[in-house]
Amino acid sequence: METKIRFDEALRQICGQVTENPGEFAIVIMRHETDGEKSGVGNLWEVLMDSCLNAEEFSDKLIDFRNDLTVGDMRGKVLVLSRDSYLDNKRLVGGFLTNWSHSANITDQKKTRANGKGAYAAKIPFYVQDFYDCTSGKLETKLTTLQTMFEEAAKALSRNNKLRTWAVNHTSGYTRSASVTGNRENAVSTHKTALDYLSACEPGSPTGIVMMDFAGVDKSGDYNVQSLALTQALIANNKPYEAAPTAIAETAGEPTVAVQDGYVCASSPIAVYDLQGRRLTETGRRVRLPQGERIFVVRSTSGFSRTMTR
Repeated sequence: METKIRFDEALRQICGQVTENPGEFAIVIMRHETDGEKSGVGNLWEVLMDSCLNAEEFSDKLIDFRNDLTVGDMRGKVLVLSRDSYLDNKRLVGGFLTNWSHSANITDQKKTRANGKGAYAAKIPFYVQDFYDCTSGKLETKLTTLQTMFEEAAKALSRNNKLRTWAVNHTSGYTRSASVTGNRENAVSTHKTALDYLSACEPGSPTGIVMMDFAGVDKSGDYNVQSLALTQALIANNKPYEAAPTAIAETAGEPTVAVQDGYVCASSPIAVYDLQGRRLTETGRRVRLPQGERIFVVRSTSGFSRTMTR
């Protein structure tokens, strides 16, 4: 369906969002939708896409795909991954995806590959679960393939895996064609399945990228879609990957205090508090800092106090 919004306008808005929030990044996965397209428009699409993505105004915001990209590399940037190629690959911006699958079969879902340019043109494994047509009683199949992709992604994305695999797991889909009710019915079931998986798995278990409908709200119409709950659960699941504390700012007194491997150590017993004065740890000379907080107050029984930041 036509949105009345030009691609460059949408890209400009997304780039503005990450500029205002430089700790965030965006991944845009797109395709050239040809349903109902007039004859001859395909070549025009390629020219317009090449021109837009190589425009000077976006040059400092668009990042190219690499198999070793990290969150740190991508903060404040936009990664565009196209399921269709456009013009000369030497002018590629972002990356291309090939063999995108809508199959419910995990073997097919593992065939997608991501391609960058130059030294990063190697075909990187890019798992995709995008089984979206859940009409005619196929919702149970969707729930099974959703769960399977979570499990396969957790294994493929483990820190011991050297392949730099990416994974995209879609909770989205519909139980009734061309009806928002169908999307809502699907979300009620798929988001419950995803939430159940996250509650049962070990915290920090890799999930890959999760694509969902109604993100940001728990209610859509009369349906309890739990999209906000799922978003929050995914964020909470990533907490173990936060960087360990790295610095201490001295405010008063002695003894010596140091940070080491996520612990704060001192030459006399200490405890760690949040800025509201709530104690977060037991007293000791070496205490592990809790995840989630970014600023701490370190106090000892001898009366010294220091402020520590991540």
